[in-house]
Amino acid sequence: MADTPDPTPAAQAEFEAMLRRYFAKLGRRYAPFLIGLALLLIVVILVPTTEPVNSQLGTGDNTALGTGNRRSSSGDSTGTGDVTGDTTPAASGDTSGGDSGTVTGPAADFIGSSGSTSGVARSGVTCGEGVRQFTWSSHAPLCEAAFSGNNGGATGQGVTASTVTLTFRIPSSTQDQAIGAAAGAANVNYNAMVADMQTYIGFFNKQFELYGRKVVLKAYKGQGDYISEDQGQNLAGAQADAVTAHDMGAFGDVTFSLGASQPYEQDLADEHVMSFSALGQPQSWFEQYAPYEWSVQGPSGSTGVLEAAAFVCRRMANMPAIFSGDAVSQKTKRVFGIVFPEIPTYAALAKQYQDLLKSQCGVTVAQTSGYTVNVAQFPTQAGTIGAQMRSSGVTTILCACDPIFPIFLTRSAQGQGYHPEWVAVLAGDPSGRLYQQTEWAHALGGGAQSPDPKTTEAYKVFKLANPGGEPAEGSSNGGPPYFYVPYYTLLHVFEGLQAAGPNLTAANFQQGMFSLPPSGVDPIGGQWEFGNKVYDPVTSFSIAYWDPNGTSAFDGKAGRYLNCNGGQIYNVNHLDELGGPNEQLHCFGH
Repeated sequence: MADTPDPTPAAQAEFEAMLRRYFAKLGRRYAPFLIGLALLLIVVILVPTTEPVNSQLGTGDNTALGTGNRRSSSGDSTGTGDVTGDTTPAASGDTSGGDSGTVTGPAADFIGSSGSTSGVARSGVTCGEGVRQFTWSSHAPLCEAAFSGNNGGATGQGVTASTVTLTFRIPSSTQDQAIGAAAGAANVNYNAMVADMQTYIGFFNKQFELYGRKVVLKAYKGQGDYISEDQGQNLAGAQADAVTAHDMGAFGDVTFSLGASQPYEQDLADEHVMSFSALGQPQSWFEQYAPYEWSVQGPSGSTGVLEAAAFVCRRMANMPAIFSGDAVSQKTKRVFGIVFPEIPTYAALAKQYQDLLKSQCGVTVAQTSGYTVNVAQFPTQAGTIGAQMRSSGVTTILCACDPIFPIFLTRSAQGQGYHPEWVAVLAGDPSGRLYQQTEWAHALGGGAQSPDPKTTEAYKVFKLANPGGEPAEGSSNGGPPYFYVPYYTLLHVFEGLQAAGPNLTAANFQQGMFSLPPSGVDPIGGQWEFGNKVYDPVTSFSIAYWDPNGTSAFDGKAGRYLNCNGGQIYNVNHLDELGGPNEQLHCFGH
């Protein structure tokens, strides 16, 4: 049966609806973090986790603690309130009640990540060799006996004797408002997210050792437009918001990565405010802005291309494109094409990816196509790129794309009667439904099956914090149940705060973070491994494929991702476990 082409470009109303779904983009900004951190391609793979690996990837000086210039802002901060979270109950076994314990001595000489071999932690755990701070998370740091003594007071930006301040930017722009209005129930609800962060912060304040301090969250309404910022526009708004965060007394900023942007993150560093929203940046970028840029919401792009090349070379190269929708291609040796956002850092990573495929397994990429990150131009660009890939004989598109561009690229391919394999960032079940389904039925890549939210560690910890309540996210008016996004972000931040010790400075935070022990394996949050110059510790990933007819455990709707290779979880430090070479993946029933 002949394919029925989709109209291209899309009708205006349909295009606008797609554009507005940008607000719910689940992939490059945060879904790798949500769905298991199975981060496969250029902008979403895994970070370096040992010093030898890092030494190959980054050349920046991580001791540059303050090179930025302070900027002025004409805007004011319209805070939505301080969030301390002290109303939530502690988990069973939390006997702290206040600060008491055995650790004394000069705060300035103390780094907490080494752990205590005796004493009782604020969580109620008795410390000992190798004992963790608590038992409710596989990401717990080593146990630290409850602190007593002088913490040094206002040791750094955003720090007082009793508080550590974090900020959260709530987007405010014409584009954002239109997006939110159209997305409806699928829209991320920032107020609900802040409310859930309040619950987690209140619990974490009682479980982590913060040396007499409590974390306070201040949400504010931003001037900047994250969509414009991602396109290199309205940079003054990003600067003004970074100044606002600084002037609100921020030690760090935990803005949901959707509402952040690379310019905002860089401006925060210039203000000497930590940022925890970075995604897919090269190791050199993290080092350039050290010690202010951190993330568990997506990996370093530098290690990402190393992992992606290993995946392609071991499990795809020099074998037929058996997962394509074209009968001829299914019997033809794969021909690869790369699609990527035409942004300097990502363009450099795409070139590195291409070179690694050539050097590691002799693959010559037949077509490399960049696109401008301008949503209004996506339909036209998608038509051009689809034609380029088809004319170059590409059987397998390596789509290192944002989650919106494939809407148009898959529509274009369908309209051209072109049915390749799609190897892409799998951004979770809701986003998988946005794409042309007969095309996306041949999609696989970094990802995992979307979980039932109530089976996640984040939900179980929420119930420890508030046994009688439910997360605001996922409620009737709170948007989708994405509460595990802020959960892992805050878990990462608090680990660093405990590891930094009483003398909380940017330099000590960095030293403590580098010294943390590895976590266990969590299928949602991933495994975290730390070390010198590791700014994003996620090291684990898995592989999945799209099933348009299956029922999602995430939301009960049709369309879901299913695990390849039996759901095996891999580690960037053990890429030989990928198998191969010349061994096809086990996906789509193959």
